[in-house]
Amino acid sequence: MEPTTKLVIGIDIGGTKVAGGLVDSCEEIHVHSRTPMITAGEASKGLTAVSAAIQALFSAVTERPRIEAIGICAPGPLSPLTGIIINPPNLAIWHNYPLADEMRRLYNANVKIDNDANAAALAEAKWGTGRGYRNIFYASKGVLAFRQEAKARSGENKCCGVLAR
Repeated sequence: MEPTTKLVIGIDIGGTKVAGGLVDSCEEIHVHSRTPMITAGEASKGLTAVSAAIQALFSAVTERPRIEAIGICAPGPLSPLTGIIINPPNLAIWHNYPLADEMRRLYNANVKIDNDANAAALAEAKWGTGRGYRNIFYASKGVLAFRQEAKARSGENKCCGVLAR
């Protein structure tokens, strides 16, 4: 991997783990990591768990790359507009937690967050069984997401899916 390669970090935060990937502009995953998520104690402990997943990505490369952006999916409710994790039932340490701002502070990169259902729907639309379709409906245990004309459809506060505009 060349030092000039544009790279992004993808992070999937769950109730038990943080998965990370170092991805180039051709959507090739160069390195991936998986670390435990900390769900008890201070909010900063959760941030430390996310940072550990990112540091594990860097430890696998010879030279620390320049990161263009960080994309994070996490359990909701959360606000993609503000980058705040509002009140996820399986991450009790993060209530109204400014995750995007904290990540920007640590990594000096553009950071976007979205809920895990929207991220899963996007993945299905782009690489999975929804590929080639204009509209998809994604459902799994505990989450719903709607993609209409390649855009996530969500409620007024961007926390949940809706069936119509």
